[in-house]
Amino acid sequence: MFSNSSAQYERQSIDTVVAFTPGTKQTSGQTPAFFPKNIVGVPDPRADTAVPVTDPRSVCSIGYGGTITVGFSNHVVVDGPGADFTVFENAFLFSSTRTYAEPATVEVSRDGIIYKLFPYNTQTLVGCAGVTPVYGKADPFDPLQSGGDAFDLADVGLDSIRYIRISDITS
Repeated sequence: MFSNSSAQYERQSIDTVVAFTPGTKQTSGQTPAFFPKNIVGVPDPRADTAVPVTDPRSVCSIGYGGTITVGFSNHVVVDGPGADFTVFENAFLFSSTRTYAEPATVEVSRDGIIYKLFPYNTQTLVGCAGVTPVYGKADPFDPLQSGGDAFDLADVGLDSIRYIRISDITS
């Protein structure tokens, strides 16, 4: 799930799945009974930093090596001060100091053809999605409250986008 988090702009969630190439091993939420409804909108309010949501009505695993491209058909995400959108994955704390993460790279595009990859570190996972736990009861448009991984378009030199591509890099 994704949201445009710039406070001064219209707050929107993704509304389009452009492409989905499932990876291997994890397939929860991929069937037509759940997908793509389960990735549109805000995080499940049952999501907690220490309790992952496993209901396929609320979660779609893209699988190991999977890729999903989503978009905003009637809106654009505009670069404003700070984070411009948040990616909500299913990371959670499993001890006071350890996080279960499913890291993924994030690419963005204005036209759905040319994508820019957000820089990331494979050792620390800084710059990846799927790293920060989600708190589903918080305002999903405030990443400081809701968790998830927030991204700033200024980091890749774009002033606006319509498309976001997430690619699993779990090893």
